[in-house]
Amino acid sequence: MNILKREIPEALQFYLKMKTSLDQFGKIVSELDDEQSKQLNQVMTQALKIYTAVLASSEAKKIMVPESHVNLAMRELKGRFKDLADFNTVLEANMLDEDSLRMSLRNELHCETTLDYISNDCLPMSAFEAEDYYYQNLAKFSQPERRKASHILITVNDDFDENTLEKSHEKMQKIADNITPDNFSWYALRNSECPTAMDHGYLGLVDKGQLHTELDEYLFSMKSNTISEIVSSEVGFHLLWCQGITPEHTVSYKQAQDKIIEQHLTLARKRKQKIWIADLFKS
Repeated sequence: MNILKREIPEALQFYLKMKTSLDQFGKIVSELDDEQSKQLNQVMTQALKIYTAVLASSEAKKIMVPESHVNLAMRELKGRFKDLADFNTVLEANMLDEDSLRMSLRNELHCETTLDYISNDCLPMSAFEAEDYYYQNLAKFSQPERRKASHILITVNDDFDENTLEKSHEKMQKIADNITPDNFSWYALRNSECPTAMDHGYLGLVDKGQLHTELDEYLFSMKSNTISEIVSSEVGFHLLWCQGITPEHTVSYKQAQDKIIEQHLTLARKRKQKIWIADLFKS
């Protein structure tokens, strides 16, 4: 069979488009602007070619995906939405239901497991090789100051009565009057209008210059485990929680060794997978 002529299930196409949009832009497909839609379509064109090739391969026929893995993937995906109603609304908007979603997740896992299978014989580098890599690339292990941070966003949009400048500020002020480091996650999950709300507002370890200018300047002036005053940006009002400060430093070899070995093994597997996929298109 010519793998390039094999049709990928339509439901899987809808699912991959939905998932890619959420992963890359933190938005559902209908919320993307023209430039984001263009980028999504470019990514999807290549992704669908790869999925088609992998799922049609002889190696994929050797792989079985346990139903427990599909169930776990389903639970994790549902957890990205505010509630079941929001989840079902997004599925419907993407022409999916739970049955077609489950089938799509199974296909996705089948593809991922096949790629793992064909690259599982890659060997990790030795501790000697890892140490040599570390000292040959010492600059890569110099870390700038970072701030572990979370935030809450209340947007301003005069097209909606509940999001006028005055009402949005009033809503944020009520939150600011009651918020503490102990309840910040609770308020973020229930009130923030940023996609990070699903992760309790967590922004991760933030480098200087990574956020909007107003937020960046405020965050890098804060003390550890403190909450900001209300900060205004072009998108609305924010509360920042500086959970901790990691000062500028150089990671020691002892700290870096496991990650060096892990990352090089990951790269080796990806290189082998890339070569294998390229060979599929030649056959």
